[in-house]
Amino acid sequence: MLTLSRDEIRQIAPEIEKIPSSLPQVRQLMERLIASLSVSSDPVVSIAIREPDISWMTTADVATLYGVSERTVRQWCEKQYLQAQRMPGPRGSWRIRSDQFPADLFAIKRLMTTVQDINQRFSAPPPDDYER
Repeated sequence: MLTLSRDEIRQIAPEIEKIPSSLPQVRQLMERLIASLSVSSDPVVSIAIREPDISWMTTADVATLYGVSERTVRQWCEKQYLQAQRMPGPRGSWRIRSDQFPADLFAIKRLMTTVQDINQRFSAPPPDDYER
């Protein structure tokens, strides 16, 4: 929930033109806030903002995709190289946000496995049963 006073909205209204076109959701939110000034006479304006759905990965998922140990992934989490949250409980496992990775890592892993299979199939010498 975003709550701003009418004065705060008036102060940030001129800034709407500076919002880059790559952020259409921010521009829409600003326009909704400015429109609320004329509709409501309340001294405070509130707008509900829904968080996007976030998918999470385990340390095992990330370790498999990058070909490293789970301990390495846990160290990355501890050093804050990855956006991750420690789960409550005695084990304190990590959950890592999947949206921070540049692509569909599972698709990349499937591609790597396919390439490895093809390389294995064709790395053997050709059969020696042909005429010379």
